[in-house]
Amino acid sequence: MDFDSLEESLSATRTAIERSIRNTADEFPIPALTDKMLSRPPFMFLYTLIKSMVLSAGDSMDGLLLAEEVSENPTFTKSSKIKFLVRILHTVQHITGERVDIFVSPAKVISGKDVMATHFLLRELAKATCYPPMKVADAVSEVNQVDEVVLYQNSVRLRNTITRIQAKFRGKLQRRKEGEGEGEGEGEGNLYTNLLGSYLSSNSRVTAPRPQLCFAHLNYYIKHF
Repeated sequence: MDFDSLEESLSATRTAIERSIRNTADEFPIPALTDKMLSRPPFMFLYTLIKSMVLSAGDSMDGLLLAEEVSENPTFTKSSKIKFLVRILHTVQHITGERVDIFVSPAKVISGKDVMATHFLLRELAKATCYPPMKVADAVSEVNQVDEVVLYQNSVRLRNTITRIQAKFRGKLQRRKEGEGEGEGEGEGNLYTNLLGSYLSSNSRVTAPRPQLCFAHLNYYIKHF
């Protein structure tokens, strides 16, 4: 999520996709990457891009797509769309180490409500296809051992956790600015880390990434949630 403007995100995303399939474009063609399509990508457009990038990775991503997802005329329900995206984003984050599920809500991708997050997922997938085949294959295998519903629910709980924490974080910063002195001398990073630890200690159902990683994502959440 490195770009402040849609134009920058469009350009970077287009470049990443084209680089990912540059050696297999004839075998796995993609639709034209126009600004119009990338600015609010419909699901079947995304599906075609993702499928082409996955197939371009070769044997290392075997098993990531279901048989019906690589058929000539696939059909999707809302549930199967979400499961498809959940499988993709969790595989990507296992490969790259980037917690894509913090940024990307499959439901919002499907509805076209978060274009920047959609672009981020596409760029991360393009990056993932360039990793060593063994690492990619291990990630696919690991993700396929967990039901998509479980992965989805875990990600929802994590995003909700960070949303609650960022609200408390904003409140504490506002009170500090107003001179109440709460947390005086405590850096923003430590303040956020302490809030995260406090919340997690009272909610054993939530598994969060490293606090430093959460803090790095905080500005995005303040803007978008």
